[in-house]
Amino acid sequence: MPWIFQCDLRLEKAFMFDMVSKKKTDESGKKKSKSGFLNVYLDFQNLLNIKNVINVYDYTGNPTDDGYLASSLFINNASALSLPLASAINYYEMAISNPYNYSQPFRVKLGIQFYF
Repeated sequence: MPWIFQCDLRLEKAFMFDMVSKKKTDESGKKKSKSGFLNVYLDFQNLLNIKNVINVYDYTGNPTDDGYLASSLFINNASALSLPLASAINYYEMAISNPYNYSQPFRVKLGIQFYF
């Protein structure tokens, strides 16, 4: 497996505020208050949009080729196909192109946390 490189970035801003209760008071007659926190963040994942290989086919060690098209088994079966050879190769390559062999592309997540 090759090296994996990913650059992530998280920007966040926290806000603190007082939540005053309209009904509850303490012993001195003041209204009770609690502190509340609001955290807003942007989470950038794979900031540089690098296509990392995370899975390969066992036979070839390649993420896009499983070795079937170069094998004698394919050459023997190709004569029995009703499709032209170029079309059969194209369809097979589309079938084995697994997007899960690569890392996810650039993503942005917006999040809000509220706690008190």
